Amino acid sequence: MLPSFHQLNKSLIARAGFAMAAIALVTLATTLTSAYITDRIEGHAAAINKAGALRMYTYKLATHILSMNQSFEDYKRALENDTKEQSIRLTDPILLNIVPKADQYKLHKVHSELITTWETTIALPIHQLSSFNDIDQQALIQQLTVFAEQADFMVVQIQLNAEDRVLQMKVMQWIGICLILFIIIIAMIDLSTNIRDPLRSLVKAANAARRGDFSKRITPANPDELGTLADAFNMMAEDLSKLYSHLEFLVEQKTQELQISNQVLQLLYHSATKITEEKDHNRSFQLVLDNMRNTLHFKSLSLCLADKYSDSNIFKIISSNSSHRPDHCTTSDCNSCLNETSNGSNNRIPTSETQTNMLKFAIQRDQKSYGHIFVEASDTHPMEEWKSQIITTISDNIATHLSLEEKADQDQRLSLMEERTVIARELHDSLAQSLSYQKIQVARLKASVKRNESKDKIELVIQDLSEGLNSAYKQLRELLTTFRLKLSEANLRTALQNTVLEFNERSDLKIDLSFNIGSAHLRPNEEIHILQIVREALSNVLQHAKATHAEVALQHSTTGIDVTIRDNGVGIPNNPEQHNHYGLAIMNERALGLNGKISIKRRPSNGTEVILKIPNQAIPNEKQA
Repeated sequence: MLPSFHQLNKSLIARAGFAMAAIALVTLATTLTSAYITDRIEGHAAAINKAGALRMYTYKLATHILSMNQSFEDYKRALENDTKEQSIRLTDPILLNIVPKADQYKLHKVHSELITTWETTIALPIHQLSSFNDIDQQALIQQLTVFAEQADFMVVQIQLNAEDRVLQMKVMQWIGICLILFIIIIAMIDLSTNIRDPLRSLVKAANAARRGDFSKRITPANPDELGTLADAFNMMAEDLSKLYSHLEFLVEQKTQELQISNQVLQLLYHSATKITEEKDHNRSFQLVLDNMRNTLHFKSLSLCLADKYSDSNIFKIISSNSSHRPDHCTTSDCNSCLNETSNGSNNRIPTSETQTNMLKFAIQRDQKSYGHIFVEASDTHPMEEWKSQIITTISDNIATHLSLEEKADQDQRLSLMEERTVIARELHDSLAQSLSYQKIQVARLKASVKRNESKDKIELVIQDLSEGLNSAYKQLRELLTTFRLKLSEANLRTALQNTVLEFNERSDLKIDLSFNIGSAHLRPNEEIHILQIVREALSNVLQHAKATHAEVALQHSTTGIDVTIRDNGVGIPNNPEQHNHYGLAIMNERALGLNGKISIKRRPSNGTEVILKIPNQAIPNEKQA
């Protein structure tokens, strides 16, 4: 079923399909017509051959008529056979196929006259012959001549008919070509009007949209696919225009938010920097308040801090507007502006009729209050939630800084007390005991002199007293060296390295140090004990071992810390307590102070090995420390 005009107008595909179908139909009709005419033309060629043969057989019959050298029966039989064959040729189907059936066609009349002439003027007289006397050769030859002329005329007519058909085929082909060209022209006009121009408009609008111009609109030429596409593009452009406008608004909004965030980050960074780097709190807090007021657009900010050096709970005031106290806190005791004790929340302080926008922010950490920040918001820049969060963050930073300062002060005091305790313990465990021993020796000496004992006994007491004084002096020197190293060096490793360097310079003894205690953390008292044990052991090596090489190793194992001092000397004697009872006793006491155990033994390959084992429970790690 052919589409209607309304359907063709609404669909490009329908119009294109209709044009292709029309071209196909015209081409098919032209091809079929040409094929039919060509087939008929092929029949005309055969008919021309047949018509030409009529003339040839007519001349043959004339030859037979003139030859009477046979009997009459044979003569007549031959003529009748010739006439019969000619009659068959006149009605040959090849001729009949090209001869029109209607009387109005000239070829039909020519063919009918040719048959009539043959039947009446030639065949009938030959059939009526009864003897040679009945034969009128001249008349028959004349009729045969007439018949041959008519046959020639029919051949001409057949040729003319064939030429007419060829002309008809050419005409049909030209008509088909013209129709196809007409359809193509109509299709091209439709393409130009309804496809090319709308597509150009669509491309221009699309390029404009790509450049960000969504104001271009397309007027649909027809309600077809391109019209639907144009409507869709217009709707899309309208939506994109709205979306782009909204996006620009969002970008501008996000840009403002990023600018604010950047300002906030700068405010937080500078506030944290000023709070931590400035030594003068009044100056740093003053700068922080000024920066907050300029960035957050407040009328004023005031800071109340507790005086840590006073027990009267008096507060100091710092304001962003001036160095004087603000209007809402004019008394020396700032408690009057706090109303009630803050619980950490932000509370409005309606101190006057004009200060309804005043807010307070608690400065506290670990349930300890350090003061408050008072903020008077501007009428044009009200207090927003993010501003409140920033002030709360800065308040927490101030509280954290003040808390860390307190903790640092406390840690410093504790460290100082611990150092003093260590010094007192060292003096008590070493030098005080030696002096007590010397006091006993002095009492012995006085008793010996009073009893007038022999000179040898007095000399023995004096010798013990001298040895004790030397030992006490040695201990004092070691303590001074240890305390000097502890106070001046960064850690135990450095102190041990300097100790090894010291003993290497004092003798030809080569000492190697291996320090690998991992994450173990030692307290100052423990470091002093280890350092003293190492120095005492190295002193024994230097004085008694006659060694050339020594090794000091600190290793952190699963059980604790192992401190090993070994040498390649002569080895420890069987009863070491009798030879160096002071040094060994002090080393044992220090090991007990570390909850550890010390062992001294002779090495199989000569030399002495001192091993100090400190258990894990006596060594806190870094987190515990």
